[in-house]
Amino acid sequence: MELALAGAVLVAMFLAVAWLETRSVRSLEGRAIAVDGDSLVMDGERLRLEGIDAPEMDQTCTRGGTEWACGRDARTALRRLIRPGVVCVTSRVDHYDRWLARCTVGENDVARKMVLLGLAVDYGRFEAEALDAQNRGVGIWAGDFENPQDWRRNRRIESRAGIGAWENLRRWMRGVRHNDVLGDE
Repeated sequence: MELALAGAVLVAMFLAVAWLETRSVRSLEGRAIAVDGDSLVMDGERLRLEGIDAPEMDQTCTRGGTEWACGRDARTALRRLIRPGVVCVTSRVDHYDRWLARCTVGENDVARKMVLLGLAVDYGRFEAEALDAQNRGVGIWAGDFENPQDWRRNRRIESRAGIGAWENLRRWMRGVRHNDVLGDE
């Protein structure tokens, strides 16, 4: 009995070490696919750019009194930035089981560039860049927008109230038809 227990403990320890090795900080390099303005998939791993929050895919903003698809524009900008040669260094896993990562192409920090383009808000890493984008009136700063975090929270409240359920289903179906998840153009 004691031998079986010792064997079970050893197997459990081995599995725990193997699992931890798959969840350790690492560097990824190669082809990346933009899922939205602050998330990407690389080597089968879901990554979220650390320190920023971009408008959601279905989020719209206004500029000059006209509504524009700021979420889609953010994804398009990220697609352009993550050309071959992108390197992402992971730090930890967020509550959505995505790796938080700092990604660069050459010497350029991808998240920093998204903030400078005005297509993401800062979460404590790029305050000067966010102020610069705001002062220049570029991207989301060219008009009115709802902070992406607030936008998500408001959609969850609407969904809980039963408001917008059909709209959410319609948007999901449209996304599947247009292959938005994979970022195909």
